[in-house]
Amino acid sequence: MSEPIAPTYCTCLALRRATRRVTQIYDAHMKPLGLRITQFAVLGQLSGAETGPGQRASSASSAVALSITALARRLGLDRSTLGRNLRPLIKAGLVAMEGGEDRRAHTLALTDAGRAMLEKAIPLWRDAQRHVSEKLGRDKTRALRAVLDETTAILGGR
Repeated sequence: MSEPIAPTYCTCLALRRATRRVTQIYDAHMKPLGLRITQFAVLGQLSGAETGPGQRASSASSAVALSITALARRLGLDRSTLGRNLRPLIKAGLVAMEGGEDRRAHTLALTDAGRAMLEKAIPLWRDAQRHVSEKLGRDKTRALRAVLDETTAILGGR
């Protein structure tokens, strides 16, 4: 006999409900800086960029620039979703975008203001990490992370 078709039995909806709650917790911790956790992730990925495929030294500074496509891949996002997260960061001067030969060749780099914002945000992110870990407990937190990593690997994707 097959499972009933109901939202309560839908793995996708259950996962989305959980991720929305976790996102709300992280966003609440980031709120004093006016950042969302998705924007923090962009800043963090740009700060950790190492020269490799899709990356080059930025002419604006000594920072490494990352292509939009490479950043989207790192974050597991499509380019349009990444764009929605980037616009306020660029407008605030936290991320610089340099034009390439065409729109697909644009690169992104963290500005000095972006690095300063990231330094202020890291302790708030750590507090959010601690909050979630304390709520779930250390063992469940580790198990959840392992299941999520394994699920991503099995199902493939970005």
